[in-house]
Amino acid sequence: MGHRQVHSLFKWLWKAKCQMKHKVFFWLLLKDRINTRDILQRRGMVIESVTCDLCILQRRETAVHLILRCNFAQACWASIGVNYVTTRPMLQILRRIRSSLGVPFATKIIILMCWSIWTIRNGWIFNNRDPSVQECKAKFCMEFKLILLKAKRSNVMAMESWLALQM
Repeated sequence: MGHRQVHSLFKWLWKAKCQMKHKVFFWLLLKDRINTRDILQRRGMVIESVTCDLCILQRRETAVHLILRCNFAQACWASIGVNYVTTRPMLQILRRIRSSLGVPFATKIIILMCWSIWTIRNGWIFNNRDPSVQECKAKFCMEFKLILLKAKRSNVMAMESWLALQM
């Protein structure tokens, strides 16, 4: 079949000790396959609006916008101390976030924050739950606590202390 060069994020993804649903979601996100309004419209679905409901910018809801460029998403990332330049490509932003976190479990943090933003967005669209940064951070912290159960003993103390700083 041959050998292909893949981005290092894909390698980090499958090594992460997250639940499989988180890994599959993040893989779909990296491959631009999560069902945002943009993708649904491209697949021929009739949609009232393709703009992002979570931000005031009224930009097209793409995966990159929803997870990284939306002002709601940026506020969610900032709530755990992550700031980044939004004009860069998605893979470059995620790589820089990973290096700026400076912890061995940074990939888990990235995957879980992306998942949290996605579930808050879906709660707004499908269940009429008002989105809030506090709810997103609470969702992130809950998911992160579940990861602690699967973490290596050598990492648990560092992960617990990092999480305590976030709360």
